[in-house]
Amino acid sequence: MQIKIATSVLSNPIWHSYLDVVFDFVQHHSEFLIFDLNELNNVMRSAWLRDAEGARRLIPDILRASARVASRSISSDLVAIQIDDTAPHEGVVEAPNVVRIHPFGALVILAQPFHLIVEDESSDGGFILWMAKLLGKDQIRKAYNAGRLLFRHAGGKGQISKSAKALSYGVWPRDNKPIRSMKLRAGVVLDSDAKFPGHAPNSQLTTDAADHVSFTHILRGRTIENYVPRKYMERRLGDDGLAATTTSFFLLSEQERTYFPIKKGFRDENGNSQSHAAFLVDMRRSQQERDLFRHVAPAVWDIINGGFGERLSAVYMESGYRCGPGETGQLTRDQQNEINELLLMIIRNL
Repeated sequence: MQIKIATSVLSNPIWHSYLDVVFDFVQHHSEFLIFDLNELNNVMRSAWLRDAEGARRLIPDILRASARVASRSISSDLVAIQIDDTAPHEGVVEAPNVVRIHPFGALVILAQPFHLIVEDESSDGGFILWMAKLLGKDQIRKAYNAGRLLFRHAGGKGQISKSAKALSYGVWPRDNKPIRSMKLRAGVVLDSDAKFPGHAPNSQLTTDAADHVSFTHILRGRTIENYVPRKYMERRLGDDGLAATTTSFFLLSEQERTYFPIKKGFRDENGNSQSHAAFLVDMRRSQQERDLFRHVAPAVWDIINGGFGERLSAVYMESGYRCGPGETGQLTRDQQNEINELLLMIIRNL
């Protein structure tokens, strides 16, 4: 997060000790908080640092060094906080990615982690951390360990918009006045639940949450389990004596694997595993879904049509299935592109 400081704050001695605290806070979280590089010269020449004495005298050199480091790495620079003594204490979002806020309120915002709202913090949070390790995005894990990234448990898809709104407005209405302007300190990630390309059953959920978060991301895959790489799927299923089913699953095309109902499989109206022939004539299903899986070999279908239950989420949560760092080849090219884009968005919002 970038920090901008209004001229009135820089020039007023009443705020200078406060700015020393802000600086110390930025130093402590230097990978995620930076002073706006475009305004650095103004800060250096301000009454706060001009003719500074004592420990404050060292601040300009430290700021210059920090600016050089920031220019060489992926910065958490998408969002800016404008510290302004004429702004409301709870803050107000201005421009697309700027929250203007009073100095007292700014300290609260600076101390806040970035809230990533998910359906389940254990499995979905584990998915984000696991993928960050796999793809070499170390800033995600560092932010999590430092308390700068928090997975916010929504308790199911239907609660995501409520959870996002409650961050800013609280649980009880306050005449539409936010307790704290948290829109730019939160994001949403959820499964697509899509049954075929173009199916978007969860699009309304992200629309409902959009006014209260910085970004929303619906995974292209049906669930997080659809992203488990072959190596780790085989390891997890092998612990239950089912390793051979991995081979059958990966005989599906990439698109079929993306939309496969990996937990429950294909079931008839009585909840029993459905044969391929019965699936193709099941009028409860859309034509697009039936067409997608039309050419699966019946012998393959009979092995995987019952799904894999809840067991695959353990890959993201249990230490025995931790991936190695930088194992990018475990994902398909499309998966790499999507997850890298998502992780970069999170990093830039930290």
